[in-house]
Amino acid sequence: MTKRMMIWATMLGLLLIVSACGNSAEEELFEHIEEAIALELEFEQQQEPLVEAEEREYELFEEMVQLGLGEMDEIEEKVNEALELASERKERIETERESIESAYAQLMEGEEMIEEVESARQDEVKAVFEAMQGRYEVHKELYDNYLQAIALDEELYTMFLNEDLSFEELEEQINDVNELYRTINENKEAFNDQTERFNEAKEQFYESAELLEA
Repeated sequence: MTKRMMIWATMLGLLLIVSACGNSAEEELFEHIEEAIALELEFEQQQEPLVEAEEREYELFEEMVQLGLGEMDEIEEKVNEALELASERKERIETERESIESAYAQLMEGEEMIEEVESARQDEVKAVFEAMQGRYEVHKELYDNYLQAIALDEELYTMFLNEDLSFEELEEQINDVNELYRTINENKEAFNDQTERFNEAKEQFYESAELLEA
């Protein structure tokens, strides 16, 4: 999984304009959106460590391939390190998913207020929620596929401990791993597209409702 995922644009440094004494539906939705964004901090923090772990695992894999069966002690060391990294990735993707789910739940708490928004802006607000829904669903696919890919990676690494391993068995496993990571990259592209849709819809709603100013 080499492609990085986009994270939605935050509005730090912008000021909320209070246009009335009480909170309007638009202002309450603004709060739900911004709180959802804040809940994705843990998601953001997983991106770089995940990529670093993937890259190191690939380096270890290449080293395993180059070592001969007579160097089983060294192979075992590399297998163990790769398995530790795979376990770390599993924990990080779990944290990433929990962050996405928390953000989604926070935003959905404001869904009932859509009908309270001025009619001229309701389509804009619905676009925000639709993009978030799409983003959430795509990430679930990515999450499921990524966990499956980690399991295949772990199988691949442990295969190197088998002194009777055949080239055909190794090739078949590598092909399965590569095919799944191609699907994951497609998931990530779809996730990035949904994130871009969300950011655009959110900014349009904020500007239309005059919620923010630089």
